[in-house]
Amino acid sequence: MEEVKPILVLLAAALSSSGQTNFYTLDKEAALGAGLSGQVRVQTTPLNSQAAGDYVSRIGRQLAMQFTRAPFPYSFALIAGTGSNSTQESLAVPGGYIFVPSELILAVRTEAELAGMLAHSMAHVALRHYTRAVTQASIQGVTATPFVFMGKWTGADIRLEDADRVYSDLLKFQRDSEIEADGQALKLMAAAGFDPVELQQYVDRTQEPPPKGKQPQVSTLPSREGRLSKMQSAIKALPRREYTALPSEEFLQLQIEVRRVLGR
Repeated sequence: MEEVKPILVLLAAALSSSGQTNFYTLDKEAALGAGLSGQVRVQTTPLNSQAAGDYVSRIGRQLAMQFTRAPFPYSFALIAGTGSNSTQESLAVPGGYIFVPSELILAVRTEAELAGMLAHSMAHVALRHYTRAVTQASIQGVTATPFVFMGKWTGADIRLEDADRVYSDLLKFQRDSEIEADGQALKLMAAAGFDPVELQQYVDRTQEPPPKGKQPQVSTLPSREGRLSKMQSAIKALPRREYTALPSEEFLQLQIEVRRVLGR
């Protein structure tokens, strides 16, 4: 299986978590995304199932309709392999390209969990996290290649004495971006009729906690407990409404179809 690394891990640059400045116009970002999506397609294996692709795209369109004003149109492509971290997060490319790994579809237990993870990736695009990161790198005087696929921290001109600061700032930006994307994803889910609690439950089940008694590994995800706490607070702030949480027959057929295509 191919492993797709998170798009926000792909910059080797010093970043500010509060950086809202963006040197990219929407047109320039759309052009960037079109080129990057081509690179992704070259380096991943498509999951060839019209039925599965149509199902995921339908949920994506349902979520996209909840944006007051989405900066980009969204498109969804299924790829064979794992996601970018333990939650099997999709690869969100600037310009609205969402590459959904087969392992995410098999890891979720309900349509709402799948919708939540799609909404999270769509939020990364809508919040323009990638080009904001590139902009902050430029402001701080670090030359970074806009895209280095598969998680290799290359293509950047970083002085050795700046390495620790660059690394620390990069991780902070990435973790803050995940929290920001969670918040918007929960709102999108609720507006589209999906129970936002299911995204919290999915993260609770899949995000790996730090190993006990060992030096914790560096993760681009925020701390599991802190992330869940922020999600719980965000859910409480949403308007109260009723949701249907049971997996549908169509959803179960989706997982059967993905396993069939993968030969499992």
